[in-house]
Amino acid sequence: MVMKECPRCGETIVAPAYVKDVVHKCNSDDEFSNYEDVVKTGTYVDEETGSSVEVHNTNLQGLGPGEDGENYLTSRGNRKATHRTRRHYEYVEF
Repeated sequence: MVMKECPRCGETIVAPAYVKDVVHKCNSDDEFSNYEDVVKTGTYVDEETGSSVEVHNTNLQGLGPGEDGENYLTSRGNRKATHRTRRHYEYVEF
């Protein structure tokens, strides 16, 4: 068995000796390590609901803030109108 620490979330990954690389789903107490923001382009599958979402707005400038007090930014500071949050998968080489 081979052990290595994930460089992003710090979790220990254990794999058989013959494995050269692993795609690891980050799972720590830190939300910023577990998730990432990506630009909304084309059609994608929402990981939480499993449903397909089609993006029609390709204007990467985003939309205005809308209603007063509305939270229009993700927790990482990107606009919700142009970015979506997804689970982070780290590629780890042994």
